[in-house]
Amino acid sequence: MTIEERRIEYKDSEGTVLEGLLCYPRGANETCSSKQLPAVTIHHAFAGITEFEEEKTRALAELGYVAFAADVYGKGVKGNTREECFVLLKSMVAVRRGKLKDRLLAGIKVVKDLPFVNGEKVASIGYCFGGLCCLDLARYNAPVKGVISYHGTLSPLESLEHLPEEEKGPIKPSVTVCHGDADFHIPFQQTVDFMNEFRNRSADFQFIHYANAQHAFTEPKYTTSDVPGVLYNEKADKRSWSTTIAFLNELFYSNIFSVLCLLGLWLAFTYSGNVGVTGESGGYIVAGLLFILQTAFYTAPALMLYPKIKESDLRYTPNNFYENDNNIPYQGNSTPRVV
Repeated sequence: MTIEERRIEYKDSEGTVLEGLLCYPRGANETCSSKQLPAVTIHHAFAGITEFEEEKTRALAELGYVAFAADVYGKGVKGNTREECFVLLKSMVAVRRGKLKDRLLAGIKVVKDLPFVNGEKVASIGYCFGGLCCLDLARYNAPVKGVISYHGTLSPLESLEHLPEEEKGPIKPSVTVCHGDADFHIPFQQTVDFMNEFRNRSADFQFIHYANAQHAFTEPKYTTSDVPGVLYNEKADKRSWSTTIAFLNELFYSNIFSVLCLLGLWLAFTYSGNVGVTGESGGYIVAGLLFILQTAFYTAPALMLYPKIKESDLRYTPNNFYENDNNIPYQGNSTPRVV
């Protein structure tokens, strides 16, 4: 699919200029009066918007979505070294409920205000620090249908004596967490606390562990890495992207196929007594075909993108377990635990 792209400047509530990359199928903005598309916001890792986030944005646009790489650092602000990146990251994490939240919601608003976007069909995905941002959007019950975190930080928001209204009660957006099972950059206890937190708030979530995958497993630039615990994993990358496609399909399109299947069944029962076998058979055939189409809709991404699985891939290896809550990789000296 041919796409178009352009940079968009926008501001947070304090007037700070932010800049994101907007990508969409060619002609989408010209047909806004007749067709509005679902949208996905992409939230960057600790370095700011890089070529990695931009390529993910283009990939989503090629799938038919309006995609927007949102910025939380400010126009032109990026980290050039790991030290600079961590300074930027820590400055934003320190104001999660303040400036960071404000800028996240500003990015969502940019997308929802586009005339060729269906404002009821917006999702968010994010990598590393961006994964934390997406999980916070779910915690805030931001106006998105779902979020996906890839090797993101799982730590909860700071405890408050009086919680904001949006943080009370059930989490409404659906949540997918794609986590490297050998990622010791995310303390083991965070995974336990995260699941307890989201269970307690009745969230619709799935937490996927990818065996042998370390931190930043989706980023090809880390195919070789001198940073301990940071390494690209092609298999986990492809599987998580397959999960992404299926999850977005479910969020935005599943009801359409369900309604069509029900329509086919209604046709079967409506016409069975009036036109005999032909009507009855026709109705069941329609329902059957639509059921097959719906099944293919969910399984096709996995069939196309899922690498071949060997039996050894299904076994846990020592790096998949942690010896204790200090996140020391299991070395065979104690009984592995699975949460």
